[in-house]
Amino acid sequence: LQDSPGMTALSTCPPGTYSGRASASCSDCPGGTWSAAGSATCTSCGVGEYSYSRASECTLCAAGTATDTTGSSSCSACEAGSYQSKNGSTSCDVATNGTYTAATGMTALST
Repeated sequence: LQDSPGMTALSTCPPGTYSGRASASCSDCPGGTWSAAGSATCTSCGVGEYSYSRASECTLCAAGTATDTTGSSSCSACEAGSYQSKNGSTSCDVATNGTYTAATGMTALST
């Protein structure tokens, strides 16, 4: 990328952005993707991860949340009646007989 007309130095796109061949500027990576400095494309986050736009890395879903979709820009809170105790999960565990969760986003069961 050229800084301005007449300059010959190339600039490297910062993390969270990308540029293709013959680009005049860097573009932001959308939510659910990330890039390192100097990238030509953005990479989708894996299952159990998410990112906001312009991310330099994906973040694991926190306990109490999950996503089973690649390229997620957020994780969903576990519904009442389910929970997830681990980070980076793709699903929530269902409360078994004799246990419950009364609220969304729970990380443990109640008895």
